[in-house]
This record gives sequence, C-alpha cells and structure tokens, in this order.
Amino acid sequence: MCLGHTEAIFVDTQTRAWEGVPGVNGAHWKVFQVDPRTGGVQALVRFPAGAVEPPHHHTHGHWIYVEDGAKLVENLSRGTRYLLSGGMYLYTPAPDVHRVTYLSRCTFLFVSDGPFDLFWDGPEQGVIIPPDAAGQGA
Repeated sequence: MCLGHTEAIFVDTQTRAWEGVPGVNGAHWKVFQVDPRTGGVQALVRFPAGAVEPPHHHTHGHWIYVEDGAKLVENLSRGTRYLLSGGMYLYTPAPDVHRVTYLSRCTFLFVSDGPFDLFWDGPEQGVIIPPDAAGQGA
C-alpha cells in the first residue's frame, strides 16, 4: 500500500537494473519505491541457490510473495517453518528472529512496513553464499 502517494507509480521491472542489497552480500534487488510516509520498501529481490540468511530480525515487519524458486523460512521466535515456492505469501512480524535457506535461485516481492534494516542474531554476521553460486544473484 502506498499511503504517502497521490499519483500512480509505474516501474518497468524488465529495464530496471539489479543492485546489491545494502549489508546483504549475495542478494540483489530492484527497488520499486520507498513509501514517503512510512519509509517502507517495495522491491523485487533475488538470492542464489544455496544461500543462507543466518538468524536475524528487522525493526519492521515485512511480507514476501515468491515469484519463482524455493526457500525455507524458519521463524525461530515462534518455532514455525514455511517452505515457500512460486505463488506463496508470508508475513513476518517484527521483531521475530528468522533464518532463510534458499533451496534454488529465488525471486520474490519484498514489502516492509517501515525502513529496511537487518540485525544479525547469531555468530554469523552475514549471508552465507556457497562458492558455486557466484553470479547467480543478479
């Protein structure tokens, strides 16, 4: 929802370039817009197969809609696991700690309730990318 906008927003995702996600090595995104009222981010995100986001949390909740690929989201705060593939949706409230494993190259729509941030909650302080996944992200 773009509550801070009063005009239509159009983004041609085919021509928008993939950019590295700040602080998240191996991940790439195409930011569609940042809500001027909430700071929430709307973006298409891609991770390579085999990537692992170690336990982490965000200040704001976020939802994802998987376009293609598969990922396992483990919500460590609630003890739940979600195996997501194309056409599936998941909302993760803040500040739930979660870990994500990418079972194949995965592209998904990411929408946050507020400005994007990420805090690592374990000894690993960054995304783990397998050596054979180089170049898969973008």
